Amino acid sequence: MSTATSGTAPELAPSETRPEPPTATRYVIGFGGLFLVTLGVASAIAAQYNRGLLSTEWGLLSAAVGVALLLYHAFRDADVEVRRAYGAAGGLLLLVAVGVGVFPAKPDGSDVPVAGQWLLPWGGLAGLVALMFIVAFARHETEDPYRSWARTALLGTGGLLATASVFVGVFFPDQMAGPGGVLGVLGLAYLCGYFTITDPGEDLPYWAGVGLGALGGAAVVYALFRAVAPEVLHVGPAALRKANQAISGWAVFGRVVLVLIGLSGLLALRAKRWPLLVRAGVAGVGVAFAGLFVVASFAAPLPQAPAPYLVPGGLILLGLGAAFAALAVAVTIDAPVVVLVRRELAAYFYSPIAYVVLFVNALVTGLTYRLFLGDLGMLGGADEMATQPFDEPIVRAYWGLSIIAALTAPVLVAVITMRSFAEEKRSGTLEVLLTAPVNDWAVVLSKFAAALAFFLLCWLPAAGYLIALRYAGGNPFDYRPLLTYYLAVAATGASFVGFGMFVSSLTRNQIMAAVGTFAGIFAQFLTLWRDRFGLGPDWLPVFAKLDYTMLWANALSGQLPVPEVCVQVSLTIFWLFLTVKVLEARRWG
Repeated sequence: MSTATSGTAPELAPSETRPEPPTATRYVIGFGGLFLVTLGVASAIAAQYNRGLLSTEWGLLSAAVGVALLLYHAFRDADVEVRRAYGAAGGLLLLVAVGVGVFPAKPDGSDVPVAGQWLLPWGGLAGLVALMFIVAFARHETEDPYRSWARTALLGTGGLLATASVFVGVFFPDQMAGPGGVLGVLGLAYLCGYFTITDPGEDLPYWAGVGLGALGGAAVVYALFRAVAPEVLHVGPAALRKANQAISGWAVFGRVVLVLIGLSGLLALRAKRWPLLVRAGVAGVGVAFAGLFVVASFAAPLPQAPAPYLVPGGLILLGLGAAFAALAVAVTIDAPVVVLVRRELAAYFYSPIAYVVLFVNALVTGLTYRLFLGDLGMLGGADEMATQPFDEPIVRAYWGLSIIAALTAPVLVAVITMRSFAEEKRSGTLEVLLTAPVNDWAVVLSKFAAALAFFLLCWLPAAGYLIALRYAGGNPFDYRPLLTYYLAVAATGASFVGFGMFVSSLTRNQIMAAVGTFAGIFAQFLTLWRDRFGLGPDWLPVFAKLDYTMLWANALSGQLPVPEVCVQVSLTIFWLFLTVKVLEARRWG
């Protein structure tokens, strides 16, 4: 019997899915953003000639708000004309960034043009905005060759920038605290953008990740050997002797242990699950490490003392190489922990909370940076900036790294960690995660690594402002305390994140998790006034070890209190252990 005679409606195919049509609000945001950018740039340029509607500062702020609105429109509006307009804008900005980055200009007080003088900040900012426009275009574009062009631009630009940063670190290490580091960070950002728009299972992204891992591993190995090898070869066999020139048994024993540790790298050749390139690299580095100490034990010492390399150029190259290698591991290895870390880190950026946190943190840091310039007397003209005296290290007066940072850290950690387990419990996905073929430690460590990475990402604007201070102010300053400071922040942040995850594992309410985390960390902040608590002399040293504000203050002075750092690391392990036990108890229940 036919469907027409039976009265039954004919079966139809699924309805065609169409993208959400652009609304008037989106067009208002787009044109409003374009207006603010035009007004801000024109006012900032006109202010240099004592004209314009806005001052330089307000003009730049207007342009920044306009760019933010345009980026929102670019990521939300998938209309073909709109997305390709933003793609063209991204390509044009990329060309502008390249031109600004290589164009020679005369520094203040010099008659000799220097290539890359405008890389900071204008070249770097233009490259960053271009990256976001190109990523927004590539995420919406469905037709070739446009999508392929965008992916090629991201991969090619990121690869060139990453390679250039390593080149600078090898041959011009004194430039790593400026242009070299900026090139490396931009290269890492472009490569992250490329990997986010690639499809799983493709060959090119995999081999691009392998190449990036090789570049990062080579940078790490070079930085370590460049910092250690000249010093070891300069000391030579004298390191094995006592003051009376007699052979030291303990020194010989230590040297033998180091050689054996290096030769243990040959065991990597038996790890069949590792890629051949990784096995060969680990074995080669181990043999080179052992050979270095063997040669230093018998060969004549180098006559001249080596120039300092590790701080800051070698350390920055080491950090960039480690970041390149970590990104390569994330995109080429499908181990459960790696997959979970990718999942957790992506979850942050799929939520608007992440962008709100980053924006507010950058805004607060910018305001404190302006106060910092006022304290240094550097808000006047260029002449005042060149003659204003200040005591080193000046970073101790930067509120964005001291008291303001100490006050915002509890709020920051509470927002980052509140959803780690509480949201999983509320939505019922925690049971699914715990029944997956991964153990509790893998789940906890993956969430911890993602949260800590996002926490450290929030501290990058403060470092960026200080780099801008060096190039805009024209006065060099002692930046080395920043290295010890960020080590202290990383250790403290790890303990904070571990505590926040433990609190989140105890409840299914995100607000309760955030309040509990904030209260616990703020109580640690209150140890700053431990002398007023009426504690006995036996308890004061205990609370002094928990005072992270003093740890940060000492680190900003160029000193790294190792006992306090070890306390923070121990607290991290303690909180992670308790979190695992909470999950195990839930499994038993």
